[in-house]
Amino acid sequence: MSDSEALGLPSRLTREELAAFWRVSTRTIERWNAQGLCPQPVRIGGRVLYRRDDVLAWEHTRLVQMQPDEARD
Repeated sequence: MSDSEALGLPSRLTREELAAFWRVSTRTIERWNAQGLCPQPVRIGGRVLYRRDDVLAWEHTRLVQMQPDEARD
């Protein structure tokens, strides 16, 4: 089982699903998209979708090494 399958993510995420996954509002996703700050979506039949592999790869490029005293969650 791949990591993405373990997360239970579909192969294509709606804006709402991506917002829920990242725990931000859909407006934040829209703003980040307009600013080029998140993975590029694809349009299929008028729907805006984000490819799971693009989302996970984008996250991976933004990993931050935190010091032990910085971890809060």
